[in-house]
Amino acid sequence: LAGAAGMLVWNAGAHLRFLSYLRRWSAPVEDWDAVAAFNHLGDQLQLHARPRLLVCQGLRVPMLAGVLRPALLLPPRVEWDREELNCSLLHELTHCRRRDIWLKTLAMWVNALHWFNPLMWYMVRLVERDTELACDEDALRRLPPEDYAAYGQTILNAVARLQGRAG
Repeated sequence: LAGAAGMLVWNAGAHLRFLSYLRRWSAPVEDWDAVAAFNHLGDQLQLHARPRLLVCQGLRVPMLAGVLRPALLLPPRVEWDREELNCSLLHELTHCRRRDIWLKTLAMWVNALHWFNPLMWYMVRLVERDTELACDEDALRRLPPEDYAAYGQTILNAVARLQGRAG
């Protein structure tokens, strides 16, 4: 029980630090092309409850964050490549439509309760990997085949930025 309580406190503390970071460093997106693309894709995905669209200092790639008040966070860019922006927004809004953040939260809670079980740690990694793959598959179903290469290049660019190989 002490281990589970420790894991829950650790995860809650990390989440609160992240929320504090977001409050300090995020702001509404002011790029009207990005807002228009966000709204267009939200309409296509039939998202009635959409996350907030924010730009956040310190991010390298877009991400969806927040269980109760989700936000789609974009890294600061002077100018977005239209294809890359559309593919990134499609990917993150697909996560929102699929409610993947709830699945990841459930996996985190189960892992906290079974912190001593190495299979649970492995399960969390598999959940994260599988939600990304399923999201990519779902997003690709919505794209015409001629846009597959742009979507794949967007993923490769994001991986390169995460590994510090690209600006």
